[in-house]
Amino acid sequence: MTTPSLITTPEIVAAFRAKNWTALEGLVKQYTEILLKGALGLGFRNQQADDLVQSVWITFFEVISNFEG
Repeated sequence: MTTPSLITTPEIVAAFRAKNWTALEGLVKQYTEILLKGALGLGFRNQQADDLVQSVWITFFEVISNFEG
């Protein structure tokens, strides 16, 4: 079974509101490596980059419920 890709902001918000945790898990898996490479490319060390990516996801899940876009 493949995890559906969430492409657009409305799709992401809809998945969150529908509590589609499988789709959101796919989103996290899809973008974590990209975020990590970006943090490393900015000069963060491995542990700092991991912490930054974790902070990004925590913030994402804290604010998505208020997103109206």
